[in-house]
Parts: sequence; structure tokens; C-alpha cells
Amino acid sequence: MASTAMYRLAPILDSSAFAVSLPTCMYRLPPIQSSSVPSSLQQAAGASGAELAQLERRQEAILSQLAQLRCRVEEAVRQRSARSAPGQGVGSLVATDACLPLDHRAELVVVASADRPPCSLLLLRLLAPTVTLTAHVHSTCPAVPPHLLDAFRWRGAAGGAHIRLIWKPEVGEPRLLVSPAGQGCPLVGEEQLFRYLARALLPGQYEAAGAERAALIDLHLERADRLMNGSGAEKKAVLGTLDGLLGRQPFLLGGQLALIDGVLLSALRCSKVPPAPTSVAAWRDRVSIAAGLAAAVGAGAAGGAGAAGGAGTPPARGDGGGHLDQAQLMALLSELDIRAETVTHPAVFTVEAMMPHLAAVRGAVTKNLFLRDRRRRLFLLTARHDAQFRLADVARQLDGAKELRFGDESELAARLGVRQGCVTPLAVANDTERAVTLLVDSKLLDGSVEMLWCHPLTNEASTGLSPTEFRRFAAATGHEPTLISV
Repeated sequence: MASTAMYRLAPILDSSAFAVSLPTCMYRLPPIQSSSVPSSLQQAAGASGAELAQLERRQEAILSQLAQLRCRVEEAVRQRSARSAPGQGVGSLVATDACLPLDHRAELVVVASADRPPCSLLLLRLLAPTVTLTAHVHSTCPAVPPHLLDAFRWRGAAGGAHIRLIWKPEVGEPRLLVSPAGQGCPLVGEEQLFRYLARALLPGQYEAAGAERAALIDLHLERADRLMNGSGAEKKAVLGTLDGLLGRQPFLLGGQLALIDGVLLSALRCSKVPPAPTSVAAWRDRVSIAAGLAAAVGAGAAGGAGAAGGAGTPPARGDGGGHLDQAQLMALLSELDIRAETVTHPAVFTVEAMMPHLAAVRGAVTKNLFLRDRRRRLFLLTARHDAQFRLADVARQLDGAKELRFGDESELAARLGVRQGCVTPLAVANDTERAVTLLVDSKLLDGSVEMLWCHPLTNEASTGLSPTEFRRFAAATGHEPTLISV
């Protein structure tokens, strides 16, 4: 039986008996413009429109006042910077861009504890030679170790910036007083100290060097923070990452020492971290020597950097095991009828620091790397100072060499009788057992350069030899050069 509906029900309400008014909006608002609304609503809309216009006028007035105030502040800043005089302090320094131009007559004040010395300050001696650093011990501070008192004190060029370091107990992290004579909060932590000094004293080595370099520096700052404040697993992971990086290059940013190396050195020295891997330990010793802290390097550098002096003192001459010193090397060159030229200069630890002293010499200035491979075979690589290459590409040119890395500081001293910062091909004269293979950039010996310049076992001088004389010296010491392309 067909059906159109299962149930039939009589309607409960008759919709025709009343009308239901349904709302057309959630909230009823008076219309702003409408010709069909009552006059009372039009009057309300007019009142609302007047209030809105008054609010807009008030907003415009406030924005205008803020713009005028900003112009007045900027003008006051320019006038105060122009009137700044000696001794006004950092409060007179105003940064208007990312480079933080620093008035070279001003004085920066850093407060630090001897338990956490800011190692990045020490690298300014090499990276910003015009800076002067003086240190003072607060009356409440116990005795500061002599090696710190000696390291954190030098005089830069006349007219340069002046940093005053105050040793004070229980300070915690180093603090930079941006306005020591006035108000303002100090910049706390060596990471913040680095950012200020890099922008103020080394403009072009941080943000101005490009986004990629700035991002890499910021990444290293984060690693320094994890070494100081991270968990044991985080510290171990950071050390592993750094070991891989420093196995391929001598410093954090490549072949040149940078201020960021000092920040990581501080973190490594002042935090409780696991024993440093080989490449990290070698990097630590290199930077410690450059910073003038070699006397404080731990037992991991025994026979290595530990006997070296500050950045202005001559490096130690080997381990006392019969290695030649500079005078004996010069006597040997004379015996071989090699007429070498020598230029003396202040102690330098990087090619970048050495180049201004050798700007007038004839020929090619060299950079030299002490290397080892996975089988612990030793190599001494001499190349043009501006040559760019990867150690992996060098390894492919050597028979059986794999995973070239930087050699240990202790082995460098034992085999060649020099320290980091003094590596030179002339040191093969000390390798009487011929355990080190001499690798030489082929362009240095193809007749295209007049002379080769390198250290004579000390980084306070540079010695030049002709390519022919260099070959004669290498042959006399039993180290025939292996030529490589870089």
C-alpha cells in the first residue's frame, strides 16, 4: 500500500494567526547615512560621525607631536655627539646605525671577575691595534693572577679608544658600562660585550660584512651560550660540532683570527665542559697564544703553548731538545750560501696582522699549516698567503692521505721546535728524523715569484728567500718539496 508520509499530524500553531519578526543583524546600530530612516536615528548617526571625526583629528595631532619630538631628539643627539670631549665617557657615544661609530677619545669601562676574564678583549690587541687597555683592581678584590694582570694591559696608538677594565669579585659575567658616569643599564655577558665592541671598533667584521657572516657569528654566540649554560649533552654536542669545523680550518670563521674566537675561548675556559676534542684543544691553544694567555693553558698543551709569553713577548724556542733558534737558523743559511733578507716587526699571529709589515717586500708572503692525516702522518703546507683551498682537495693530491686535519700543538713543538703563530717551512731544519713531509704551492716555485717570505722560527720577524735558495735549503735538510696545486 503506497503512502506519501509515514505519519500525519495536525499543526500545533497556525502561522497565519501571528507574525514572527526575525532579526536581520546581530547588533542594531544606528545607520550613518540613510534617507529612509527616522529623523531621530539620523540625528544619532550625525552625533556618532562627529565623535569619529574628533577622534581622527586628535590622533593626527598626537602623531604630529611625536614626529616633532623625534626630530628634536635626533637633533639633540647630533649636537651632543659634536660637543663630546675627552673623558665624557661612553654616555656621549650615540649609535645611529649598525656600525656604532665610536668616538676614539672616549673611554669604555668593563667590570669583570678574575674567574671569568673576557678573552675577547685580549684579541683587540691584534685586531684593533689603536685600542689601549688598562686594568685596575677594585679594593674589595683579592689578588688577581699575575698572568691576567700582564695580559690585560697594553698601550695602543695615540688617539685610539681606551678600555678600562676593573677587576671586581663576584661580578658573574663581564659587564660593559655603556654610560659609566650616568644612568643606563650595563650590557651583561661577553656575547653582548662582543656585539658592542665589534660594531664600535671593528665595523665591517660583523653585520656590515654581510648577512651570511653575521648569521655565522650569531650561531657561534649561541654555541658559546650553550657551553656556558647548557646541559651536559648540549655541551658535548657543541664540542663535537666545533671539532669537525676546526679540523678543517684554524679559526671559527676560516683562516683568520676573529673577535668571536675570543668569546668561544672564554666559554671553553670558564665553563664545566667535557675534555676538549683534539681539534678544539689545538684551536684553544692557538687562540690562547694569540690572546697572551699561553701561561694559563692547561695540561692538554704540555710541551706546547704553556711556555709562551704574552702577545708582545718572543715565543718560546721549542722544547729545549736541541732545536735551532733564529740565530742558529741564520748561521745555517749563511753556511748554505743563502743570502736571506729579514724584516723585523712586532709579534704577529695571523697573516692579516703580518701583511701591513710586509707591504713593501718583493715576492710572495706565505701562510703555513701544520697538518696530519688519519694515519697520523705529518705535513707542513706552504702556500701563497691569499690562496683559497680546502684540505680535502689537498689530500686528493697526496698518495694515501685521508682526512687532513691540523696537527697537535705538542707535536708541532716536538717535531719542528716552534709554536702556533710561528709555523714556517724553515722549521724543517729541526725535523732531523724527517717525519714531516714538506708540501709547497707549485706557484711559489714555478719562477713567477721573486722571493718567498716566512717566519725565521719566530713571529717577530719575516725572512725572504729566492725560489732557488728555498729549494737548496729544503734539499740540505732532507725535505725535498712535494708540489701541490692550490
